[in-house]
Amino acid sequence: MQIRTFELFDENSPLPSATLHVPAVSLEVYKEISPWNEFGKIVALTDEETAVKGIKNTQQDADGLPDGKYMKNGKFIIIKEGKKYNAAGSYHE
Repeated sequence: MQIRTFELFDENSPLPSATLHVPAVSLEVYKEISPWNEFGKIVALTDEETAVKGIKNTQQDADGLPDGKYMKNGKFIIIKEGKKYNAAGSYHE
């Protein structure tokens, strides 16, 4: 195996054979500005690539925190289904 080193933007750079994925709204800017325009191909990210995934509907407590574990005012609290619990599992309003 041969290891090849190069400066990212020098004449030995693999950029002419590389593809750069950029936000669709910035596509034309990347095509015009060096060093980004040295990429062989510049394409817009698709909606699928930029989609937010894995967010579920969460309930929130009166303080606006979603379900989870938090340190609040120096105390460990757990919020589950909109209710606050301390580290021992006791419910608190």
